[in-house]
Amino acid sequence: MKIKIENTEVQTFPAREGKKERRIQRAMVAYGNGEVRKWDIGLNRDQPAWPVGEYQLDPASFYPGKYGPEVSGWPQLVRLDGPKPSAPRA
Repeated sequence: MKIKIENTEVQTFPAREGKKERRIQRAMVAYGNGEVRKWDIGLNRDQPAWPVGEYQLDPASFYPGKYGPEVSGWPQLVRLDGPKPSAPRA
């Protein structure tokens, strides 16, 4: 599954009775079978938008659900394209 972020626009939905403000960023998800769907990625209150690029879900984004693994409401992504971290200097 690849996640493609095409822009850094963040939509904010105001808080409602007993609920927190909601922030989302739109992405496109390409499944291995060729299917592509829109996905609204939840962002924490102070979290900046994900930069444009291609990603995959970090394994830490999953938690055990009633019927199998589920994805956190604020998933973490791992960049697939772009600069890779450099090795630490000795």
